Amino acid sequence: MKLSYLMLDLSGVPVVDTMVANVLIKVYQALKVIGIKAILCGIRPDLAKKLVQRDVQFTSIDTFSSLYRAIQHID
Repeated sequence: MKLSYLMLDLSGVPVVDTMVANVLIKVYQALKVIGIKAILCGIRPDLAKKLVQRDVQFTSIDTFSSLYRAIQHID
C-alpha cells in the first residue's frame, strides 16, 4: 500500500486506560519498524487530562487535538 502515515483518531473514544495506551504505543512501535509514522489525533482536553493523571506518556508520538490539525501537519 506504500503508506507513509497512519492516523489513529480518538475522537469518539471516551476513555483511554493504561492498557489501551500501551496497545497504542505498541502499534506505534510496530508501524515504525515497517516505516509508517503513526499519528494520534482527536485527543480532547478531558482525555488529555486523564492521560496525564495516569502518567501515560506519548512523548515520541505526534499527537493532535483534531484530525484537521493532523492533516495540516503532514501537508
